[in-house]
Amino acid sequence: MQPDFSDTDDVQLFRLIAGGDEGAFRALFDKYRSKMYRYLEYILGKPAEAEECLQDVFLRLWVSRQRLDGVSHPEQYLYAMVRNRAYTALESIGRQTLLQQQLQQQQQHPKTTEETVFYNECKRLIDEAVNRLPPQRRIIYRMAKEQGLSRQEIARTLTISEHTVKNALGIAVQDIRAYLEEKGMLP
Repeated sequence: MQPDFSDTDDVQLFRLIAGGDEGAFRALFDKYRSKMYRYLEYILGKPAEAEECLQDVFLRLWVSRQRLDGVSHPEQYLYAMVRNRAYTALESIGRQTLLQQQLQQQQQHPKTTEETVFYNECKRLIDEAVNRLPPQRRIIYRMAKEQGLSRQEIARTLTISEHTVKNALGIAVQDIRAYLEEKGMLP
């Protein structure tokens, strides 16, 4: 039989979760699931996206549970997590929409042979420049630019700080730009 957490306040639930108490985690999930789902669905407008984001938020909460011990306003903490995840999802949806629009536009206006050759040459040189980056910088760059991950997601995945990710991306872009300048593709 599972313990009853109905009289336990959120701060105490966070402390229990920080200690690895799965029952407290389940109680918190049950308490906030529907409110947060409705909030996400309102922001995103898509039930499937809302459900995916909700699951991701609670997964992240559990994975980083050691940090919960010092949280004094759990509900605000949860809503900040939900809001940030929703914005990330909106950015992703926006990128997908933009790519779809660009693809449709390209199909409507085929490129000239010169444009196609120039595009392919630029792509080849950018790929060369990326491949010349140091391994960690190359991984960070690809996660950001090719996979569309946020700095926070990259930092969490690679277990490094967001500041390190930001610096690595900035240096990677500078290196790529310098390589393209060296090859005469940029003024």
